[in-house]
Amino acid sequence: MKGLKGFLVRFFGNLKSSFSYYPVTISLCIIFAVLFVYRNEYMEFASDAFRERIETIFIGLGIAIFMSMIIQLLTNYHEKAKKYSLIVWLSGLAISVLYYFIAIRDLEMITVVRAFVLMAVMFCVYIVLSWLFKKDEVERFSVKFMIESVISGFYASVLFGGLMLIDFAFETLMDVDPEHEFVIFALAFSFFIVFPMLVFSRIQEEYKQSKILKILVVNIIMPLLVAYTAVLYMYFIRMLVMWEIPSNMITNLVFWYVLIGIFTLFIANLYENGKKWLKLFTNVFPLLTILPLGLMFMALIIRIVNYGFTEPRYTILIIGVWELLVIGYLILFKREKRIIAVLPVSLAVISILLVASPFSMFNVSKISQNNRFSELYEKVDTLSVDEGNSILSIVYYFEDYHDINDITDYPKDMETWEFSENYDLRFAKGPYNYYGTSVIFMKNSQFLEITGYDYILYNFWDEVEIEDDYRFNVFYDDRDLVISIDDEIIYTIDIVFEMEKIIELNQDKETQDHMIMLEDSDYQIVYETDVWKVKIVFGEFYINVIDPNEQVRPSNLTVLIGKK
Repeated sequence: MKGLKGFLVRFFGNLKSSFSYYPVTISLCIIFAVLFVYRNEYMEFASDAFRERIETIFIGLGIAIFMSMIIQLLTNYHEKAKKYSLIVWLSGLAISVLYYFIAIRDLEMITVVRAFVLMAVMFCVYIVLSWLFKKDEVERFSVKFMIESVISGFYASVLFGGLMLIDFAFETLMDVDPEHEFVIFALAFSFFIVFPMLVFSRIQEEYKQSKILKILVVNIIMPLLVAYTAVLYMYFIRMLVMWEIPSNMITNLVFWYVLIGIFTLFIANLYENGKKWLKLFTNVFPLLTILPLGLMFMALIIRIVNYGFTEPRYTILIIGVWELLVIGYLILFKREKRIIAVLPVSLAVISILLVASPFSMFNVSKISQNNRFSELYEKVDTLSVDEGNSILSIVYYFEDYHDINDITDYPKDMETWEFSENYDLRFAKGPYNYYGTSVIFMKNSQFLEITGYDYILYNFWDEVEIEDDYRFNVFYDDRDLVISIDDEIIYTIDIVFEMEKIIELNQDKETQDHMIMLEDSDYQIVYETDVWKVKIVFGEFYINVIDPNEQVRPSNLTVLIGKK
């Protein structure tokens, strides 16, 4: 009992002390939790515009929370900031509010990515300030924050699970049906209030080296990185033998491999105390990453030359350059001469460059794809299949991630499907009159004639089984659709062949927004035995026109069964 009592005293003491360390940050987390409950429990009839506005406030609160962490450090440890703490806090509030009204107007991809990257940058600033003011090593404080976050997350998860068990027992035993879902309240309390309170109180305690983390980094991650390096070098030898250019897949594989390697070297500074394995790894691993980075840049540049910049490609290029510079820094400077704070500071600068500068990934990608579109649009009437594929992929890229009006030469007020049809842009060769990535064949009528049938089975993908007076089972066997009653197969049909016949009969029809409408005689098959009659109705199916060899399969199929 004493152990449990001591644990509870420390637990609640941590919650209480967090307010003295980070009062504004914790208050903002509580506001976030309350708003989260309101968003999920009390906005059932709210308009879409109001819902979006509430969701943008979540992002604004996230910015304010990280801003408050930085200001709290400044007012605690910087003499001038402490002296003019009110002015500093009001300045931080003004910056957060201005950012919300200027930069968080919607939930588009650019807005969300920019906000989350800014939060990451502010966290890097927070770590560096902790190093400057508390004289705590950057890697030590980073690891401490990570470990305490994991431990606090575990405590919060246990609390959440306990609250849910209590709620389940209460509702079951008392036979009540509450108006609101308790899970939302429990989630908000456990993870948006208790979790940050635990983290901000626990990071104030003295750092104790984690044996588990040391085993994870030194005995597991480092050997895995060495094995991964061997695979990359084997691939390089295969390239030379086969005389191939590097695969596009190598880009992501090397990017994350080097990033994890740098993070591992970052943490390894805590444990390098004369052991041969640690010294060998920290000295040799940076040298071994140079060749894989070269392969990554080669594959990436080939991709950019052929298809231009997109946000992911530009991000990998810029952070890849940062990885190369960091590796060079680690090679040129011995451990005792390294300033490890260079890593988070330089990463923060690179991140700002990526999302909030004239050379941001959004601006560079839009300019690059605009140039590609203009080049292809000049010869739009004579495009090859691959070029037609390219120009449509550019159009869909802008439609999905930006605005179609961002394309300088795009015809005004034209839908994307109209664009593909107007210019006869085919994605693949063949006799069918289709446009875009796929064509959908669907029945013309929304009604289904069921007279004379007793059972209906619909909207299944692989297998459906029902039991009533009889036991029905309908399933796919490769190309065949199989129907059985009481484990006796009554009908088997090559469903792919039937759909291919429908496609052939309707290949000359005009499409409208990628669709071909089918008449009654086209989309249904009727079969009868001595006892049963079966009607198979194709609601819709599609063909992949990028890969016409892909086997067609119905996405909406209805089976009617009746007894004679």
